[in-house]
Amino acid sequence: MNKVSENKKEMNNLRVGFVGCGNIARVHLRAIQSAGADLVGIADQFIDYARRFGEECGGVPVYGSVHEMISQAKPDVVHVLTPPATHCRIVIECLEAGCHVLVEKPMAMNPDETARMMEVARRCGKILSVDHNYRFESVVLRANELLQQGRIGRLVRAEVNYVFDLNRYPALLKAGAEKSHWIYKLNGGPLEDHMAHPLSLVYKHLGEVKEITALSRNFGIVPKPWDDEIAVTIDASQVRAQVNVSFCAKPDAVSLTLRGTDGVVIADLYTTTVVMDRDGLMPRAAARGLMGFNRAWQHARGGLTNVFNALVGRMDKTGGVSAVVDGFYDAVREQKVPPVTMEEGHGIVDLIHRIWPQSVAPAEGEEGVVPIKQGAPATVLVTGAAGFVGSHLIQKLVEQGESVRALVRPSSHGLGLIQSLDCEVMFGDLANAEQVRNAMEGIEIVYHIGGAIGGGWEVHEASTVQGTRNILDAARQTRPKRIVYYSSLAVYDLLSYPDDTVITEEHPFVKDERGFRPYTWGKIQAERLMREAQAEGIPTSIIRPGIIIGARGPLFFPHLGFKLKDKLFIVLGKGDTRLPFVYIDNLVEGTISAARRDEAVGKTYNMVDDGEVTVLDYIQRYIKQAKRDSKWVRIPFFLPYVAAGVYELVSGLGLLKKDATSRRQLKWKHKNMIYSSAAAKRDLDWATTIPVDEAIRETIDSNLGIR
Repeated sequence: MNKVSENKKEMNNLRVGFVGCGNIARVHLRAIQSAGADLVGIADQFIDYARRFGEECGGVPVYGSVHEMISQAKPDVVHVLTPPATHCRIVIECLEAGCHVLVEKPMAMNPDETARMMEVARRCGKILSVDHNYRFESVVLRANELLQQGRIGRLVRAEVNYVFDLNRYPALLKAGAEKSHWIYKLNGGPLEDHMAHPLSLVYKHLGEVKEITALSRNFGIVPKPWDDEIAVTIDASQVRAQVNVSFCAKPDAVSLTLRGTDGVVIADLYTTTVVMDRDGLMPRAAARGLMGFNRAWQHARGGLTNVFNALVGRMDKTGGVSAVVDGFYDAVREQKVPPVTMEEGHGIVDLIHRIWPQSVAPAEGEEGVVPIKQGAPATVLVTGAAGFVGSHLIQKLVEQGESVRALVRPSSHGLGLIQSLDCEVMFGDLANAEQVRNAMEGIEIVYHIGGAIGGGWEVHEASTVQGTRNILDAARQTRPKRIVYYSSLAVYDLLSYPDDTVITEEHPFVKDERGFRPYTWGKIQAERLMREAQAEGIPTSIIRPGIIIGARGPLFFPHLGFKLKDKLFIVLGKGDTRLPFVYIDNLVEGTISAARRDEAVGKTYNMVDDGEVTVLDYIQRYIKQAKRDSKWVRIPFFLPYVAAGVYELVSGLGLLKKDATSRRQLKWKHKNMIYSSAAAKRDLDWATTIPVDEAIRETIDSNLGIR
């Protein structure tokens, strides 16, 4: 048996390691599972995230460093799934440790880094490949096959149109994101990050690149000075290519057009269809008349094929990643060329670098970039600091001269805004007892706002319940003067009372968590922990805010019913359910007062603004203020109620994920109650200083400005 055959036999079941466990890691996980490889280790500097992902993967060991993972898990190949700025260092470390490497796109930050990576790969005799998965989408493969068959003649032009709704990644658009998110460290910002996709579709057709021209502008989607739309023309020896990327146009679209001397083929990656038009012998008028029918037939045939493939399980749900991974693993086993060579990865990075040779971002200290500030030792801790409430609370505390420590997760969407404030930023996770203990050091006042919002019970138990337990365990050692905990009106047992009941802090909790979201039960458990701590002598206060509105806050809420792209609002029942709004500035004032007043120790407070706004009233205000051509309709309440019952039945059989909704939850949301804030007004001198009409107006205006 020769050496290649021996290697192939030994590496039949490849041992795989991941570096990074973000969203793309889940795509790679599906790909390696279908490839029959074994995930043996996960490395991430944020070990708590890695542990959660490892549990999702069936208990895969996790490590805090690449070196630790390679030395202990001993993978044959490593997938590098981290931001581009880290690629060069991590890839070189893996190669020199004897691992083959598949790295996410783009290969690195610039051609100098990719050249270093290639040199190390050659020296170590290891395969280095790049996950340019769009090249292996089925429609792209089909389009290139038609070209190779000569069906459209000689290729003269290649075009890519790439339209992407950046709102799908709100972390990029949050206030201050440009100061923290790794994507703004790229020379071209979000455009540069996405450019690797369309360039990979045309790269193999280019030949020697002679000249690149680019025109870009900012339409207000991303923060200036970065742009959100660009048109790139590449003049090369074989073809001329046009690449258009937009975050502004609608709807989403990705298409590759190959224009030849005898026809054109269009590969639509969004609809997964391929259409070809060929130059024929018919008169021009007849050809034009039949072209629509021909295209319609090709689209229909492609659509039917997609339906069939979906029914029989042939649809690739990884967007071409599986094909890249399969080909890469085959290359490792058989010591052959991978589907995407490192030279191709280098070439695409070189093109990107020629489009953005310099960063468009201001230098540190210039306008637009605010450095992280460090003041006096912190005496105030805010958990959930990067969230809607946390960021407003920190702003107010800093204005009042408090020295604040913000506990945030490194992936928090609002991290950039917090880093721009005059506060101490500490990375950590509420579920990590050691990190919480470190955050509590030297703290006198704790505003405990953090906790899970979505996800299953495991998430809420770890973040909301265990997180609160960790705060209190640390408090038993550090002895802060006050802990103010944010709970929710969701804890009340509204279903036992008729509409128009005045709900005070004395009303009981939901008696049975069944039929309610894990969020509700998590808040109840956390409140019980706070009361136990109060009985031990730890001074605590609990706030149950209403639906919080204001700048940077949400615009739509589950209580409103359903909406279809802001065009159609579906109101359940009469739409006369009262919305218990509280404006963020009013809430922050009350929160700070609860932390400073002795009367608040051991007390719980509802905080809901004065004024009455119903579901239908809010929707009508939005339509009028936004000046949109939107409509609203009312449907009988029993229709979604029956649908919720069907969902409960189906999810109970294990056919759908549980806890998305329930009949009890639906009835709870539409109970027409009156929430009393009398206790807060009495003990804290709390008042609605900003009227509800003004609060709603600001909420809508601020959201429309972001959009």
